[in-house]
Amino acid sequence: MDGYILTVIGPALMHLRPLMDLDVFWTGAIGSAALMGVLLGGPVFGYLSDKVGRKLPFVVIPLAMAALSIASIFVTNAAQLFVIRFLAGVVVGSDYPSATAYLAEYSPPRRRGIMIGVLILMLSGGMTLGEIVGYLTYDSDYAWQILLGAPAVVAIPLALARRRYPESPRWLINKGRAAEARVIMKAVYGFSADTDDVEETTVKTSYRELLQPLYLKRIFFASVFWATSVLPMFVMYIFGAVLLQDIQLGEGRGALLGNSIIGLIFIVGVVAGIAIIERFGRRPLLIWSFVGMALGLLLLAIVEEPPFWLVVLGFTIYALASGPPNVLDWLYPNELFPTEVRAAGVGTVTAISRFGPILGTFGLPYFLENFGIQATILTIVGILGFGLVVTVLLAPETRGLDLAESSGSIHDK
Repeated sequence: MDGYILTVIGPALMHLRPLMDLDVFWTGAIGSAALMGVLLGGPVFGYLSDKVGRKLPFVVIPLAMAALSIASIFVTNAAQLFVIRFLAGVVVGSDYPSATAYLAEYSPPRRRGIMIGVLILMLSGGMTLGEIVGYLTYDSDYAWQILLGAPAVVAIPLALARRRYPESPRWLINKGRAAEARVIMKAVYGFSADTDDVEETTVKTSYRELLQPLYLKRIFFASVFWATSVLPMFVMYIFGAVLLQDIQLGEGRGALLGNSIIGLIFIVGVVAGIAIIERFGRRPLLIWSFVGMALGLLLLAIVEEPPFWLVVLGFTIYALASGPPNVLDWLYPNELFPTEVRAAGVGTVTAISRFGPILGTFGLPYFLENFGIQATILTIVGILGFGLVVTVLLAPETRGLDLAESSGSIHDK
């Protein structure tokens, strides 16, 4: 649902642009509105998740998603749609830190990458589902209403299901509630499990802890690698159909089909990333992924009107290389911060990292109109190059470490 809500605006804009007579400004603003909302939702609700627990946001968030999805059906102008999309982004941003921290705190070190990788796979699936629904409903008189309102169908049952989730034992121990944590651990892991198995101390949640030099450096690293790695992906999902039309590979519904296929290749890349995430170190995997993503997109820019086979090759290389970073986007930040500020740290990184996709989606219509497709893609390649340099200089290695080790005892590399 997070992935679907963030990117479904792309197919919806194909109908809304002529219907609401949207200019370049409003197209970019509405396309990036949800990402702007994440800027607020990530750090604010990440901090609240560290204060009140992981479970409470789980129930509230889907209900808010349902309400906003229903409200989006009734918008009548660009300003209303922008506000609804912004609020939807706030809700999605609040889900990122609480959901990923919850899963990271339940995952054993040697399976953490795989488990959070499956979470990313669901996110990518939601992104692609938006393109598929856009293709299937393209000829409907109510296409954009169906696209924007669909999450409400899933959100309410999801809220009911999430009520049954137990709280994170690691968070409970961190808050001095070891007896409650012990009951949950025995129910989840078996009678022999106990709180002694978890390396965790009782510490008060405070944003000041993130101001330590070690964590400031990690915030910078995680924000940059996340922003630069996902910017092209959001551009592809939100404006992929427009890009395909500019490359002259389809119009209207055909462009949506092409973008759906690209989305499916993204999913293949994520599956490949999940398969290898625990076999290689986080650092080398991220470095070589940046190299692959940049090379894939570079193939699209070296020829003014690339032939079909070159476009397919470039998109395929990029999509496959983007798999490991997609998994690491949520895995890496959760490994870099301690339990008392894990969701706050992930929320802060989430917010800062959204500046990349926001600038990309807001600026893409302007770039395409004034500089053309080749210059636009070359700019994205340059952004990936910046992410590569920061990763080489700052990325630590956390594979196989307990969360207590990866967040505080790791040696910088």
